[in-house]
Amino acid sequence: MGSFEGVCFTSCNNTYLDRASVLARSFKRHHPNWKFVVLLSDEFLERKAFLEVHPYIDEIFEIRELTDVFSASWAFMHDPEELCTAVKPFYSRWLLSSGVEKVIFLDPDTVVLRPLFEVTDRLEKDTFLLTPHIWAPSKNKKHIDLHEISCLAHGVFNLGFFAHSNGEGAREVVNYWCDRLRDYCYRDHGSGIFTDQKWANFFPIFFDCVEVLKDRTLNVSSWNLVNLELRGSIPLLYNGAEQIGFVHFSGLNNDVFVWAASEVGQATNSVVSIFEWYKDAVIRSRISAPPPQAKKYNFYSDGKFVRKSHRVHYRSNPDLWPLYPDPYENGGNDSYFAREVGAKENELLQMHENPKFILRRF
Repeated sequence: MGSFEGVCFTSCNNTYLDRASVLARSFKRHHPNWKFVVLLSDEFLERKAFLEVHPYIDEIFEIRELTDVFSASWAFMHDPEELCTAVKPFYSRWLLSSGVEKVIFLDPDTVVLRPLFEVTDRLEKDTFLLTPHIWAPSKNKKHIDLHEISCLAHGVFNLGFFAHSNGEGAREVVNYWCDRLRDYCYRDHGSGIFTDQKWANFFPIFFDCVEVLKDRTLNVSSWNLVNLELRGSIPLLYNGAEQIGFVHFSGLNNDVFVWAASEVGQATNSVVSIFEWYKDAVIRSRISAPPPQAKKYNFYSDGKFVRKSHRVHYRSNPDLWPLYPDPYENGGNDSYFAREVGAKENELLQMHENPKFILRRF
């Protein structure tokens, strides 16, 4: 990996490349000696032109290169969010096997505001780092419902951030996570799982190298505003006297950040201003280099949209896997769609896309 101190990567499809470019610029501003990579769950034919406009992104790595897990069959089983989260530890393992000593992951809708010394300094030893969704008990029923219940449903830790070294213990965590996400990275509350996140509940129990960073300056987001007293604005944003390290703008399209702030009485000028700043930054990125449509794993080969119910039916019936090793192919009467979906699509829709679920508050 050359002279880079470490690798920071994010995971997304084409739809989120505008956010990823904002993250890359903010991260490299404070960590110029690190390499920044976009792990892409998609196909991008115009990457050269895109990288010329966004030079802070050093590399775009397509998930089909993760040969220890990727296949068309495996990808088809996952919706876009599930796929972008399932590949994260596999790329971590690829980096470690390539000799990378320090790895940081950040969700694409994140902005880094200062050097993350409390993270990078810890990576000098054998460690795997996590941040919790919230830092303190809720004080009333509304906040319990809004935050603690949601954390129980979606995971104690927010996997929009993790970091690890290349030590023996950290590699054990990554390998365990790969083993679980190979078969269990779905939004399936009824089975007790939520994408990659809930598996991390076990990390501090199973592995001694895992550290939980409780700094109230890291992974600031809609779910922990109730624990903060934000002041200032980007780039000089503070919680009390401490400067914020990075902000995670989850739910941008639905204005979740400001909505959550209003719910907990934290819709201050600082909170509103940083959210408006971020929306403007994403728009400017999108205008400078419009990202292509997220297409590779969202549509059949003939352009028909792959619904969630099509995926769940396929993954729930292992006997179909050898019959249709590439279920995306839809060019004749013997395709997966033609034989397994077409005539019973409405039935599959009712069966797999209207389940009872726990509301995701953030």
